[in-house]
Amino acid sequence: MKKGTKLAHPSQCREVISPADLDRYLAQGWCELKKPVSRLAARQRQFRRQRKELGFKRVTAYLPLELFDELTAMKLPGETMADLLLRLINKNHMLDAHN
Repeated sequence: MKKGTKLAHPSQCREVISPADLDRYLAQGWCELKKPVSRLAARQRQFRRQRKELGFKRVTAYLPLELFDELTAMKLPGETMADLLLRLINKNHMLDAHN
């Protein structure tokens, strides 16, 4: 019988520096990952950490496909979804100021 492969989602990974903590986690059944999740994982963690230090907040939203398609169609070339949302919010504030 072939032995199964253990997988861990990146959101469930923990970086442990203390040898005592490492031993405790391993005793609880945690698996030690020998290689990075992806080649860019360290860069992605650094990016998220920098944004968090700058006061950025993470937003996750589930949108109906029609609304997502409409928002995507409103994006300017090279504009990220975050840039689009900021542009729409600023536009809304400017319209409110004129009323």
